[in-house]
Amino acid sequence: MALALIGGMWIAARLLIRSIGGALDRRQVRGSALVAIRRIVYVLFVGLAVLILFAWASNSANAVLAGLILATLVASLGIQDLMKNYVSGFYILLEKHVQPGDRIRFESAEGVVSDIRLRVTLLRGEGGAQVVVPNAELFNKTVIVSKTAAVAPRRKRLPDGPEKDPAEGIEPVTR
Repeated sequence: MALALIGGMWIAARLLIRSIGGALDRRQVRGSALVAIRRIVYVLFVGLAVLILFAWASNSANAVLAGLILATLVASLGIQDLMKNYVSGFYILLEKHVQPGDRIRFESAEGVVSDIRLRVTLLRGEGGAQVVVPNAELFNKTVIVSKTAAVAPRRKRLPDGPEKDPAEGIEPVTR
């Protein structure tokens, strides 16, 4: 009976890994992420098989329940920071204190906001470097927001009428 249970769980794990792998491959998920997800699913199935085997050996269903509660506790502690970033990103997007094009500065980074996503905010730093900032950092720290980066440079009117772009520094050709 125990060997049949372990064999059945192994077959179920292999089938689930193949179907998840195919679905993620169609969505063009990176290979390293695909390998990690496959391993996690495999370990979860092996762990569940061990818990079921232990419950069968001890003739008590409480072993499975205790194992599932322990696994839930470990998983919730593991994704705590991830959930913090998602909730912070939701509030950042909802409150609109920071917008794409704003220059922001805080204790660990500085740059112009290029994109705000649910989990992270992307900045363009000095020299065009991309800075990825977890949203929990923006939400929990003092951020200096400068809206001037989002405003286009103003055009000056010359005495004879044509416009000059101060960023270009050259006079327009007039006929």
